[in-house]
Amino acid sequence: MKKIIVISGFFLVCLLATFPLQLKSQETVSDELRVKEWIDGQTITVFNHPTTRVFGETYDKNSMRNYHIPVTNIGYKDLGQLKGETREKAKAENWPEEKLTKELQNLKSGAKGGRLYVYIEREDNDRARANYFFVVFRDKNDDEFYRSNVDKNVPEFGDFGFWSNYFVIDIPEEVEFPFFVYVNDRHSSNLSDVKFEILE
Repeated sequence: MKKIIVISGFFLVCLLATFPLQLKSQETVSDELRVKEWIDGQTITVFNHPTTRVFGETYDKNSMRNYHIPVTNIGYKDLGQLKGETREKAKAENWPEEKLTKELQNLKSGAKGGRLYVYIEREDNDRARANYFFVVFRDKNDDEFYRSNVDKNVPEFGDFGFWSNYFVIDIPEEVEFPFFVYVNDRHSSNLSDVKFEILE
């Protein structure tokens, strides 16, 4: 009995020690990306851009403890939004004019087509590793115009027993609305896993 109490206490200490770090990191993810029930055919406005989920892996409604896992959500910000946020940050932090100019130039060259934000939740740690994902961008005719691998981001253990991850992708090519975004998992046997349409 003593051993059980000691072991339980040890795990509790570990949990309490890591929770603040997890919470701090989780707070960087916008609430707009945490939608649990984004079903196929549904349009949700994220970051002021209406976005339709065309198809994707859905959670098991028969599971007693799925908490709507898996979750794959996206949000998009155009270049104008990114520039506006950069100017606001520069003003709040009192940047020198040279730094602001450089940051705006970097956005114009590296994120000409805006920035994509991806948030995922999975039941297993391995399924939430960012480097197993890649994203394909296609125009309104479904012709590919950009593709990006994802850097390695370690998943976080969530409050309800799931693993989550979050990553951003700058789009160096100009985009025309509407366009499609495919978020694909290399662990999957599907040709495409989750498809979204960003309408405007």
